[in-house]
Amino acid sequence: MPIPVGFLDKAYELGNRLQKWKRDRPILIVGHRDGDGISAASVLIQSLRGLGFKKITTKILLSPDSEKVQEILSKGNYEYVITGDIGAGFEELFKENVQDFIITDHHPNESGVYGRRQLNPCEFHMNDETDCSGSTTAAMVLLNVFPQDFWNTDTGKVILCYAVAGAISDFQMTNGPTSVNKYITDLATQAGAVSMQKDICFFGRGMYPVFVALNRSGIPGFQDINVCKALMTDLFELKENEQWRRIVDLTRDEKAKLVETLTIHLLTDAHLDIKTSQIINGVVNYVYDLEGLQGWDCTLLSEARKIGELPRRTYDAREILHRINYVSRRGKANLALELLNNKYVNEELWNDIETHHRMGDREVARALESYELGKIPTESYDDRIVMVDFTDIIYYDEVGVVAGVIMKKFKQIEIMLSYCEIEDEENVMKLSTRARDDIWTFLERNSGDLADAKTVYHAIRKKYPTKIMQYGGHRWACSGYLKREIVPEFFKEMLNYYKRLRDPSKPKSKPKKRIKSKVNIKTGQWRLDQFL
Repeated sequence: MPIPVGFLDKAYELGNRLQKWKRDRPILIVGHRDGDGISAASVLIQSLRGLGFKKITTKILLSPDSEKVQEILSKGNYEYVITGDIGAGFEELFKENVQDFIITDHHPNESGVYGRRQLNPCEFHMNDETDCSGSTTAAMVLLNVFPQDFWNTDTGKVILCYAVAGAISDFQMTNGPTSVNKYITDLATQAGAVSMQKDICFFGRGMYPVFVALNRSGIPGFQDINVCKALMTDLFELKENEQWRRIVDLTRDEKAKLVETLTIHLLTDAHLDIKTSQIINGVVNYVYDLEGLQGWDCTLLSEARKIGELPRRTYDAREILHRINYVSRRGKANLALELLNNKYVNEELWNDIETHHRMGDREVARALESYELGKIPTESYDDRIVMVDFTDIIYYDEVGVVAGVIMKKFKQIEIMLSYCEIEDEENVMKLSTRARDDIWTFLERNSGDLADAKTVYHAIRKKYPTKIMQYGGHRWACSGYLKREIVPEFFKEMLNYYKRLRDPSKPKSKPKKRIKSKVNIKTGQWRLDQFL
């Protein structure tokens, strides 16, 4: 949708408000602990530095926890607060504790009321899941704070890189940017900060050898890495100067050969009833490279500091944020902020980041293997709704990441509930809800509103008000904290809600026999839907 005039006006007003803040007074940035939240915080850090603020402190929250914010404010003596990707419900708290504040967020709050010091697309009935992320919302406040030629400077380009990166980390621009995201991306491409093009879109295009990226793409028929390697060997040289070639290293003709080969395979060997255009869209789609980060250490590949040749880098936003996301979710957001907001970092910090990154990767791989082998507690409804307990296997804040990895491999899962006991809090679980694209389009029977997984959280809180502590997020990408004993009740409530959405006239009907799988591509990733 077009950007509402009211949203633009409010962004301009809040930019003017920020300009009036005294540069020598202590200011607090509050961000959210995921890829979009860390990107939004980095947009604000770079911008406040560029405006000359001297006393900047940044705090990253796991969730919109008002008690935690109150504790931070009581210890810090801050005069101003500005948030990125969090804070939609913090307005009254800030009014009581600081001289002035600005909230930038794209998550809805429970009241549906957004005050004059908050920029939030939900106030203007925009789509908070596709039109703007936390990082692009924060960037909108800053557009009129700086002169137009600022965005062509090195600092301006870095700010635009992180604004775009946050939206990509939130999976908002796979099929191209819209609304606020498009406005910021257009500015970033015009400034030379970001390149946007259609290319082979596998994750790992700038990180992994070609055959590894293919193996991890989720395309049917390429689960065996040796098959992938043999196929690629027939098409082009896999190495150049003793280094494995990546997708970004291939020539245009080599990429064309790869796309053609994959298309033929899926039309013949995989026996899938799909159109050629759908196949190509699943292999080739929009990719975004953060060229404004040329030379920054955050673009270095893991092995880059260990080889004597020129270091290899990736500028793909997904791959840069992959490392950041893991490190942040493991409670080390301070390291992630250091990496993103300093062009060069020391060896000790880099090694610390890589250690946490590898730990996260290993834990997620172990979780996937345990699920495949049936070694972990699982509740399932016809393999469509699956709930899994990952306690003692992963760090609790990785539940959403693991859900995404499992859903990528097991295409029949429509709703994934993954949970894990919180560190140092016995019997308190973090439970994440994720769903396929078609679930996002379901409508409530009575209201006609789009279906929302938080309806289930609301119902559980009503039944057990003392056993569910907190929850929030987007409609089908959300999470909450609840006592272990009501987790089974959550599954039952989600199942009932799912049945009402699937067939509102027969909420208790038995599931119909599934028919042949088909490929349905909406997000640039391959997925098999099981139709009822």
